[in-house]
Amino acid sequence: MGNMSDSPQPSLNAGGNVAWEKVHGEDASWRKKLVGEISDAFILPRYVRLFYDTFGRGRAMDFVEVGSGNGENSKAVIAANRDGVIKSYLTTEVFPDGVEWLKKQGLNATQASAEALPFPDSNFDGVVEFDVMHHVDHPRLMALEMMRVGRGKLLLT
Repeated sequence: MGNMSDSPQPSLNAGGNVAWEKVHGEDASWRKKLVGEISDAFILPRYVRLFYDTFGRGRAMDFVEVGSGNGENSKAVIAANRDGVIKSYLTTEVFPDGVEWLKKQGLNATQASAEALPFPDSNFDGVVEFDVMHHVDHPRLMALEMMRVGRGKLLLT
């Protein structure tokens, strides 16, 4: 994997001075703003299906979703909870306003940079991200962090 000391340092926030509400909104994620109702009709159901195709066999597991935006993916995945696959589901967001919004939605949420996750090694059975990696400054750091905090199962879209 190379020498981590040669790697770029994690971003402290997404895009410098970008505010959560400039990316997401209470009524729509950035994706829904971009593609409209096709997000609800096709994209979200496919992500839910992909989640359960990936993790849907076996015991109840602990998950962390990295970069949860306005929580629409999180809520859809949790609502399905097929065969009790989800034991716990933690959402993260780099923006403090986003964390507060996620909590208002009833989600377990914490502030975290995708490039420097504040969790112990091998803390989660599954680590997921839905359309986040291309938004971070250092995708390699994000991938390394996801592998570090997970126990071998990742889902990246």
